[in-house]
Amino acid sequence: MFFDFSINYCEAVRVRVFPACFFPAFSRLHLGLDLGPHHLRLALLRHGPSLPRWRRRPRQPHCLALGEQHFPDTLCEQGRIGDLHTVIDHCRGLLHGHALAGARLFTALPASAVHLRMLVLPARADAVQRLAQVRAALADEIAGHSGDPWLDFRVCGPVPASPGDVQVQAAAVPRLLVEDRMAIAAGLGMPLGGLCLAESCLDDARHRTPCPTSCGPAFRLAYALACGAGT
Repeated sequence: MFFDFSINYCEAVRVRVFPACFFPAFSRLHLGLDLGPHHLRLALLRHGPSLPRWRRRPRQPHCLALGEQHFPDTLCEQGRIGDLHTVIDHCRGLLHGHALAGARLFTALPASAVHLRMLVLPARADAVQRLAQVRAALADEIAGHSGDPWLDFRVCGPVPASPGDVQVQAAAVPRLLVEDRMAIAAGLGMPLGGLCLAESCLDDARHRTPCPTSCGPAFRLAYALACGAGT
């Protein structure tokens, strides 16, 4: 489940967690980053131009690099990164020699770090109004955060018994977790293209973008992130 992270429209940077589309009409580099308690894994993929809808088989992305690093001390716990500089330095080392112009970073958060809630809201609302509705509905959850969380939502569809309402899935993510990943992207000289729930990304990848056997099972999440699983 990728959120579109249309968070806080007053923000200068738009972070996507339900991205609407990952594949533009031209070639693009995607870097998938998997951060675990004691490991860092990444996959750098080049996506070719998007194909016409009548073409049945989508073009597979080309894997340019796979990298892995293990750490004796805890690197990331419940989505919280202990040392950003360590992550950035090891990513740079694993990507040394690769041209990264135009690349975007895609990474994940554990479901335990994201507060999800299904809401029923009036159907007639623009994006800014919808965000205000979500913020009001999640007021209690927001009050429990140490800082103002990043908010996101996506409209899931109409409510069968109430045609004037829609079901909206809302998410609240601690701001520090998002800003840490934006800092990693900035340290690598690329924008943060998207965040997702790791468990949902892997589930989606099993059906849509399975990791090639040549990559090995350890790189499933990093490869799925770079592929845009969950879109």
